[in-house]
Amino acid sequence: MPSEFTPAATGLRLYADGRMSAQDAAKYLGLSYKVLCNQRSQGIGPSFYKAGKFVFYRKNDLDQWLESCRVGSTAEYRARNRRGAA
Repeated sequence: MPSEFTPAATGLRLYADGRMSAQDAAKYLGLSYKVLCNQRSQGIGPSFYKAGKFVFYRKNDLDQWLESCRVGSTAEYRARNRRGAA
């Protein structure tokens, strides 16, 4: 079994500095583009860059955000995502 990580989608366009478009970031994370857009507007998604009408994500930021979503149990997830939690 290979120990190397395989992204959720192939054919992603990655700039030399590690940036990718919002569409490619959604594919990389295994999310729909619309879900990623909604998370961005609510301030609960990964960090991003906005240059005019263009939105970019850095691969490192996506990896860090994904790691921050990691939980050890369903109970931990529920406690973390409880409505009204501070």
